[in-house]
Amino acid sequence: MLESDTSATARYDADSGGLVMPDWSGGNFIAGEIGTVIPTGVSTSGRAYAERRPVLSPDYLADESIASDDAVRNRIIQVGFRAGLSVPIIIRDEVYGVIATHFFTIHNFTDGEIQLLQALADSAAVAIGNARFIHETQQARKDAEARERQTAQLYAVTAQLASKHDLDSVLNLITQQAAEFMSGRAGNTNKFDHDRGGLVVATMYGLDPEWKNSFLYGQEKGLPAALFRSGG
Repeated sequence: MLESDTSATARYDADSGGLVMPDWSGGNFIAGEIGTVIPTGVSTSGRAYAERRPVLSPDYLADESIASDDAVRNRIIQVGFRAGLSVPIIIRDEVYGVIATHFFTIHNFTDGEIQLLQALADSAAVAIGNARFIHETQQARKDAEARERQTAQLYAVTAQLASKHDLDSVLNLITQQAAEFMSGRAGNTNKFDHDRGGLVVATMYGLDPEWKNSFLYGQEKGLPAALFRSGG
């Protein structure tokens, strides 16, 4: 749109604490440039994010606010950028990231170019916001459906437990359902054995039955013992 040499969209990454550029469009870039973290408040992109406004530089190498640091200056020379414009992407009053465009030569940006890139960023904000809303709505529906299934499963298990009158059958069913509810492949129920002085396996699901007598959890160590002591 601006006939620039390169452009990129960067999003803020909370884990990295800066802007991450996942991809470039046009031009060339050095190895490792994609995914580079740009601190907020630094460069045209970092400043556009922090100041929530378009930030430009007609000539990076002559711009003291950008190229005064030797490392930054060397980076600019290495990548080949000479001029740039960055505008913020703001969604619901939250800065999502920036759109940046660069030239390999000195470029005096016009008001029209700034307005054009900001209009593109505003359109991107609407699209990203809509995509987020759809994703959140779909996730909420999936969560609600999962809760409904869990409620139905719990009701069915309660009915089954009520129909059983021996302890072994009850424990076997509880062990199986606990594993299935947690999407696990196996599970076991422990009970305290006074003669052996610790927790032993009472029932198993999805495990080799020969292991049943192989486990003894003392009262001082291990997660089962900790839960037993706490009453959890």
